[in-house]
Amino acid sequence: MFGKINPYMILRIDSHNKLDPFETAIETAASDWPFAEQIQLVDTVTGNVCRNMTKVSLFANADHLFIRFVCFTDAVFSYLTKRNSNVWEEEVAEVFLQPPGMENYYFELDVNPNNAVADLYIRNDERQDGSKNVQAIKPWTCKNLETRIFVKGKLNEKGGAQYWIAEYKIPFVSLELQELNQAQKCWKANFYRIDRSEKETEYHAWNPTGKIDFHMMEKFTSIMFIKD
Repeated sequence: MFGKINPYMILRIDSHNKLDPFETAIETAASDWPFAEQIQLVDTVTGNVCRNMTKVSLFANADHLFIRFVCFTDAVFSYLTKRNSNVWEEEVAEVFLQPPGMENYYFELDVNPNNAVADLYIRNDERQDGSKNVQAIKPWTCKNLETRIFVKGKLNEKGGAQYWIAEYKIPFVSLELQELNQAQKCWKANFYRIDRSEKETEYHAWNPTGKIDFHMMEKFTSIMFIKD
């Protein structure tokens, strides 16, 4: 029996708020953004607390969605450096976003500790036998996406790191949307981390899926954007 489902998150947007965390240097302490909403990821199979904690902060202004992962660990192994390489085969932070009206489509934005990005536009259909047909629609690029990384310690060394931080600055318009100009919008989303530390691989999620499968739209959780 896996953990309690997270029903939703509310992100309030002040249309006059131009706060941009990326205008200053990345905060290298393993801290949350104090102005943001906070969640903690759990084991995606069981819903239990993970051996290495993953904290996620979320904030939005009128134009961008900002996400900060703080990923605790005993080592960080990451070798891939090219955009749209298979970053999920190593240590990675992953964002799945499904704005309204997308039905069987959603966006996947991944980043690894080398700041290598994979941006994917996913079609996820159910076959007649009940299995899923997950396909990345190519080419697709999240235009003007910004990401940044900090590693506390050394990459690719046993016992060499304490945590790593991944931050996203995602333009709404690059998700084929304009700014959130309605009173409220409800998105579906999930956030994941693959923790490939020294001892074992763990799969972390905001809302657990019950098995090692992140592409389960029925497990996506709601984010309600409310414009003040």
